[in-house]
Amino acid sequence: MKMSNAIFIPAIFSIFSMLITYIYLRRFSKISALVAIILIALIPTTVGFLGEKFIVPVNISFIAIPGVLFLLDRFERDSSVKNLIPFIPLITFSLLVHPPSGFVALTIILAYLILLAYIYLKTLHLNLKSESRKNREKILKILLISAISVVIVIQLFLPSLLSKGIEAGTFAKQSYLDDIIYFPNYFGFFPLILSATGIFFNLQEKFTDSSFIVAAFN
Repeated sequence: MKMSNAIFIPAIFSIFSMLITYIYLRRFSKISALVAIILIALIPTTVGFLGEKFIVPVNISFIAIPGVLFLLDRFERDSSVKNLIPFIPLITFSLLVHPPSGFVALTIILAYLILLAYIYLKTLHLNLKSESRKNREKILKILLISAISVVIVIQLFLPSLLSKGIEAGTFAKQSYLDDIIYFPNYFGFFPLILSATGIFFNLQEKFTDSSFIVAAFN
């Protein structure tokens, strides 16, 4: 691909992001889905106007976040293996291309696991053996698939880390830790506060199906 065509990469990422977001949200509300993709289209980094080499990796987050929500929603409705496989390329690609996006995806998965664990303990307490077994299997499957993705990333970075020797710590800090420390700067404190507030109020509702709880993280 010619470098002059690289300016289209952010727009392509954004198109995929809007498509995934719409497919995921239309299950709950078509109006919400349309509003969401309009807001994504208004994000400045959607347009690659800063030069042919400015690929804007932050756009990856707009694929990873709705992507992992979409996959969790499918997995909640059908916990078969076919709905587990897509997690591996999504998490791995996100961690490699834009670490903050990968960590966001893992954070969402962690929140889902905590909710599953809560439901599992509740069903165990109520002696609902069938439900508790299903939730235990879901937890183990998600943990396994996340571990596979992380191991793949470590394997890809391991030769580089070993070749750097003592400098590997600095490399890791520059590659991942700085991204985690400055993560709020990528999205802004105000949007993150609004997101946390929305999640809090959504979780106050008495959900009977954890698929609706997954929707709260949108």
